[in-house]
Amino acid sequence: MLVFAIKDLPRAVGVACGTLLTPEHTAALFALEPGAKGQFMADLQTALTREFVEYRLERDSASGDIKGFDVHAVRYDDGLTLDSFAGTISSVSKAQFAAVRCIWQHLGGSPPEG
Repeated sequence: MLVFAIKDLPRAVGVACGTLLTPEHTAALFALEPGAKGQFMADLQTALTREFVEYRLERDSASGDIKGFDVHAVRYDDGLTLDSFAGTISSVSKAQFAAVRCIWQHLGGSPPEG
């Protein structure tokens, strides 16, 4: 996760995290039937669609399949309190985790132990 100042918006702070599919998940996605792939994409977009956050899917130029995604949010100093900032970090983290769980459910894998 990154927290950063935004050069073009001097009164704003950004919170972002990115996730790339593993080679195993990429192969599993490529092997999905069109209907299953469509369901995965719908579920992934549902997992990423949350209040206060935006997302961007990174696609493979050859296949059009996703390679990864970014989740991000911007907070402006006029409404930036410690509580709202913590809420923004939480919202970005929860959206990322929901998307990773969707990947595990559709493409295999499980959370690391520990």
